[in-house]
Amino acid sequence: MLTTTPTADLHAASSHESLSVSDLFRRPILAASDGTDAALAALRISACLARRYESRVRVVTVLDPLLFTATSHGADLGGAVGGADLLRSATTQRRADVFGQIRDVAGGEEWPLEVGVGAPASFVTLAAQDHDANMVILGLRHHSVLDRVFGAETALRIMRRSRVPVLAVVPSLVELPERVVAAVDFSRSSLRAAHAAASLVADGGTLFLTYVRPPVNVVTEDTEGLGVIYSQGVAGAFGRMTAEMWLPPRVRVQTVFLEGPPAEALMRFAELSRADLIAVGSHRHSVVDRLRLGSVTNDLVRNAERSLLVCPPAGKSS
Repeated sequence: MLTTTPTADLHAASSHESLSVSDLFRRPILAASDGTDAALAALRISACLARRYESRVRVVTVLDPLLFTATSHGADLGGAVGGADLLRSATTQRRADVFGQIRDVAGGEEWPLEVGVGAPASFVTLAAQDHDANMVILGLRHHSVLDRVFGAETALRIMRRSRVPVLAVVPSLVELPERVVAAVDFSRSSLRAAHAAASLVADGGTLFLTYVRPPVNVVTEDTEGLGVIYSQGVAGAFGRMTAEMWLPPRVRVQTVFLEGPPAEALMRFAELSRADLIAVGSHRHSVVDRLRLGSVTNDLVRNAERSLLVCPPAGKSS
């Protein structure tokens, strides 16, 4: 079940909120690239945000030495080039590939490139802290079952570790998103996600503020009445929230009420609304929770049909 409520043009936001968004984007954007098409899409979106907010962009690329160690063990049996030589060659090639991507999207701007060797998720999250980045932007693509077994889901690992919002971009997104679904449960991380999502919507686009209510197994006259009261309370909270939200020009907001398992409900609505991006807040989960139950973020990343913005709880430590 879903209902949508159109909200009037909310661009007349307070100067305080506008200033806070401007201040946020004075900090650099950290774009991560591995030289692939998915990473090129992430660099394009970084360029769009840099033009909109006059932000600086820093780029980082990371090579995992374990891949070259494993390769060298097999190669040494035949007397081939060792792992260190392979790593040096790969580093040179990666640097050239990523600089080529930067030239393609940066419009003549010089973006500094940092080339690292290590565990990619750790390197990227530490780089974001070192450079006081406001956001990490990276590519998102489908992962196989083997990818999950061997821990190669770099995007998901970065989202779990990051202290700042992480925007994972699918290759099909080449401009700022026109339709954005922001999941709000009124936790601090979801409110941060909604405000960050608003700053990403293209001029003239639509932001869907979405609340997912667990399904009611038995519908009675009493539960229907409580449902109306409940929905009115959420609608009031949405109204207060949107009144304080900064929005790009001509962006409109619609509030949406869904029912069902959150990830499934969000993906169904994103398909129905032809959304380009889903924004969620992350919650702290133990290792047991992730292995047994998974999470909304896990499901959305592994679906990888749309770009995804994930905001951590305020003050999260890596």
